[in-house]
Amino acid sequence: VMMNLHQYKFTRCPPEIGMLRNLEELNLDQNQLRHLPVEIGHLTKLKFLSLAENRLKELPDTIGNLVLLEIFYLQNNLLFEVPDEFAKLKSLESCHIHGNVLSLMPHDAPKEDGVELRDYVRDKVDRQAAC
Repeated sequence: VMMNLHQYKFTRCPPEIGMLRNLEELNLDQNQLRHLPVEIGHLTKLKFLSLAENRLKELPDTIGNLVLLEIFYLQNNLLFEVPDEFAKLKSLESCHIHGNVLSLMPHDAPKEDGVELRDYVRDKVDRQAAC
């Protein structure tokens, strides 16, 4: 099941999006989204998610619930960092994250390749858990 809401100039994504639990592909790119509802994490069957070219400054922690996500477009937003839960995206094969600020991420964090960034965050979380 796929939903294409590309270029609709949406400024918000309603929490009711979480009710579409059978969704496998969601395209919300080239809108004007500033926030994502935590209910986005209810879309646990998602394999493809495009949030490219919006105005997102952060991702909800529930993004980590999307464990089947394989392709994730996040480029050209205003993200300062990604939550630790980003490390839970174990099925991720391709993640485009370039064109974001990512200024709150450590200096040595990869800021172009989202899969490398996921692995970096995973290592960080593992190190914190070991302490």
